[in-house]
Amino acid sequence: MHLLVTRPERDAREFAGRLEGEGHHCTISPLLKIAFKEPPDLETDKIHAVVITSRNAVRALENHPDAAALYQKPLFAVGSATTDAARHAGFEKIMASARDAKSLAPTIIEQCSPSDGPLLYLTGAHVAFDMQGNLANEGFEVTRALLYETRPCDDLTEAAKTGLTSGDIDAVILLSPRTAAVFSSLLTKHDLTRARQKLIYFCLSENTAKRLNDVPDRYVRLAKVPNISAMIEAINEYKS
Repeated sequence: MHLLVTRPERDAREFAGRLEGEGHHCTISPLLKIAFKEPPDLETDKIHAVVITSRNAVRALENHPDAAALYQKPLFAVGSATTDAARHAGFEKIMASARDAKSLAPTIIEQCSPSDGPLLYLTGAHVAFDMQGNLANEGFEVTRALLYETRPCDDLTEAAKTGLTSGDIDAVILLSPRTAAVFSSLLTKHDLTRARQKLIYFCLSENTAKRLNDVPDRYVRLAKVPNISAMIEAINEYKS
């Protein structure tokens, strides 16, 4: 199957490599780009544990002056990819990993106590789940540090526009509601109505699928759980 991969550049190339290893052909057209922010003072001496829900937060720490101190703190992470990246970066005390932020919150509540000390939540500017609010409701002090933001790309790549116009691209992979919204708007911008009606949309979640405009449910395929391995499984099941 010819797939359009829409992840940010660094992740897109890695993801496309995995898909091509499964026998697919990929065109890359990032729809979001990562912009790292000026690093804030993270006051690591006051922190009991760190919460991370994205590999981009781990990457944002690569040149951070407080990184070495944070690597010594207990870590709660979302997803195997983020957990592996954190371990590779230097985190030594990975307490738990969950498939998504909503699933991670009760694990933190079970394994930590508000009396242990503040939690440091490292995020981008946009989050799908209010981790800070949910933990605060249970009495935890949570400091949220914004280390990066995701910005929409202005356009599709030329390869993507050519493939969509010709009908060579069979399906698009959308891993977040924002990505789905950007993709939908760019199809409208380039008047790719025929492409919209012919594509299969592989979406990481129902919330992602809801951001597509005028796409019948029969063209949407959801991952069984919101992670990359489940997405690849959904793609391979459709192929077979």
